[in-house]
Amino acid sequence: MRGAGPEDTIVLVTHCLPTRNGGQDCPRYPVPTHLHHWLPSDRETPSAILLDRFLDYIAAGCLALYPAQENAILELFDGRNVILNTPTGSGKSLVATALHFQSVAQGRRSVYTCPVKALVNEKWLALCREFGPKNVGLSTGDATVNRDAPILCCTAEILANMALREGAEAKIDDVVMDEFHYYSDRDRGECEEREENQPGAHVVKDTRAWRQAFGKMQWRAE
Repeated sequence: MRGAGPEDTIVLVTHCLPTRNGGQDCPRYPVPTHLHHWLPSDRETPSAILLDRFLDYIAAGCLALYPAQENAILELFDGRNVILNTPTGSGKSLVATALHFQSVAQGRRSVYTCPVKALVNEKWLALCREFGPKNVGLSTGDATVNRDAPILCCTAEILANMALREGAEAKIDDVVMDEFHYYSDRDRGECEEREENQPGAHVVKDTRAWRQAFGKMQWRAE
């Protein structure tokens, strides 16, 4: 489904999984293993160059992208909305990481959100390893660490409250919404609905992720 422009476009990416063929051309020289080493110093770096850097990072890890991952990443870097509808274990987290990389590299702020607190804590640790602790914050009902960081990991309720309290003034540009199937939950789905209807936001959501345009901010779900 496509609209008049990239910001009005939702792209559904869904695919069967082929055999992974990574490792055949693995580099034989030392390369940076974490994404914060691949971040450019220039915040005006074009998306095409950032995409090349991210793909170099993938190659350095001796990985090969599945077609669904490749298609989703290309659409995200091209500024389009994405629904990533693939099975568990198919690498949706890597697509979300690509979005965080692009966001941080361009001086934007991204948020990972999920209704399950344990998953938020787990993602915070994983993103700290990739982007460095100074670039990643945590905000749940139990703890708050580096909340103003370029990447924030928070529960859905925290993000919903930010949307209600700050509206279009919220300092958020991109959102990865994990476990979006909670949208249909009678008690907890309201949080996702508030985030989705935030004025001036783009969304990408997961149920297994889409990104829908609303304006100045981009809300993305894995």
